[in-house]
Amino acid sequence: MKNLTLLALLTLVSTFLFGQGWVPDTITFGDSYYIIEPDGTLLLFGSKNSTYVYTESLHLGGIDAGGNLHVSAQTYKQDRVNFFAGPISGDPTSMLHYGRTWTVTQNMIDSLRQGLYTVVPEAIANWPAHGRQQYGEPFYLAPFVDMDNNGYYNTGGGDYPFIKGDITTLTLFNDQSVIDSSNGDVVGADGYFMFYMYDEPGISGRTLYRSVVVTNRSNHTYSEAYLSIFNDADAGGPQDDLTGTDIERHAIYSYNADDHDLMTAPKVPYCGTVLLEGPTADAGDGVDNNWDGCIDGFDQSGNCIPENASAGLLERLTMTNSMYYNNTGDPVSGNSSIRNTDIYNYMRSLWRTGDSLRAETPSGLFNVNNGDGYEPTPSSQAVRYAYPGNSHSPSSIWAPDQPINWFESPSNHEDKRVLASMGPFTWEAGETINITSATFWGNVDSVQHINIIDSLTSDIDSILYSLVSKPLSGAEFEREPVEMELRQASGHLTVLNPSDFAYELQVLNVSGQILMRSNISAHSEAFLNCAHLPIGVYLIRTSDGEWTEKWIR
Repeated sequence: MKNLTLLALLTLVSTFLFGQGWVPDTITFGDSYYIIEPDGTLLLFGSKNSTYVYTESLHLGGIDAGGNLHVSAQTYKQDRVNFFAGPISGDPTSMLHYGRTWTVTQNMIDSLRQGLYTVVPEAIANWPAHGRQQYGEPFYLAPFVDMDNNGYYNTGGGDYPFIKGDITTLTLFNDQSVIDSSNGDVVGADGYFMFYMYDEPGISGRTLYRSVVVTNRSNHTYSEAYLSIFNDADAGGPQDDLTGTDIERHAIYSYNADDHDLMTAPKVPYCGTVLLEGPTADAGDGVDNNWDGCIDGFDQSGNCIPENASAGLLERLTMTNSMYYNNTGDPVSGNSSIRNTDIYNYMRSLWRTGDSLRAETPSGLFNVNNGDGYEPTPSSQAVRYAYPGNSHSPSSIWAPDQPINWFESPSNHEDKRVLASMGPFTWEAGETINITSATFWGNVDSVQHINIIDSLTSDIDSILYSLVSKPLSGAEFEREPVEMELRQASGHLTVLNPSDFAYELQVLNVSGQILMRSNISAHSEAFLNCAHLPIGVYLIRTSDGEWTEKWIR
């Protein structure tokens, strides 16, 4: 299929999905185009003339209290289908109701707020803010700004979708609509994907951000949980790509093995994915999870501030593993008849056999003497990251912690799949986690092929630098601490936000379980209807932990 022309491929994919009742959304924005399926799979991403990413999706895995492995992992829907459109629902036809995407631009929201529409745009009018409670769906689904503070989405009251960037495509997903246990148990989760881009010059026109918010709806608390971004990069043609990891920049990438590619000539392509924000690490685990030099704490102007679990101030995980495997039938490094145990091994930088990834015969960039990382009789260092070049982690916990000069051999080029993973962590029943990533593409002149790694790392640096002025989970980098005011009346709370920034608010019980969510815009009030909550002690906080208040109902 990958050898088809881009137009034929798009037509074939669209026809297949339409036949399933799922219509993907094709967006052209900046220098790029992307296609999002209703279950949250990024189907294609690249320039307007060439595909750079064939598929990118989410993998979840963990161990329940009985020692049973649970994995939910979307790939191509040929060998396994784990994610479906919409939340977990008692409606057996819910996929028909939610089998779509919602794309909203900042210009649309600005026009709505200025009263310029005689008819509200369909994606705004039908924004999936609330689930159908008659089917047991969560009351709050997609985030929105509640301008009339009544807890309900109503554009007539001034409400509008909470989006990121200058264009957002939102999907709802779950792993329960159809349960196929032939590959093993699934996690039991649902949530939403928010894909977004910025209308800015430079790298922004080639970068697609992804925010994932996912809740463990099962009755299981998962230990040794991992969350991964699955990436099938086709930097031009799929058969001549090499892969690598930049550990310090928390990124995986792919690039052409030689200085010529038929799909992008006379340019030579590359692409990558950067993990910007990971799930919360376990409190008091004795590890510097965010690599800021503070164990179980945060660096603040050179001082380590301890974690505070009760206030929701916990370290976040960075990229802890990367791993590749091939589109082959190889029983060690292939993907034929792949099962939960195989995927969970790959998420943890292990081969299907359970053997560790090893830095085999490191020999430098474009050197055919670099090994492929599999040693049935181990003689090399076990590592967590595939082909890190000379990048390294700050600790031997995440080997390598020194430069080792291990790149992929040009003779090892295959149609590859790569995982960027974060773990292990404990995922409590009912707990919501969120991550943010950025996927980008680029190219260099063929004469600069030898310097292609420098070009792609420069792009990563530009993405990281640009985020100084952009929000992730409703939170900005390097800004003044927020101070909100909490007011209580019978059955409800009012939160006043005097700052210049919007936030996501969370209501938690003393066990740390998130019971409610709401969004509050800058210089505004948010109304939280808490009448259904039993008498007790609760925490009200922003999702980034910058502000927390205890509330006694």
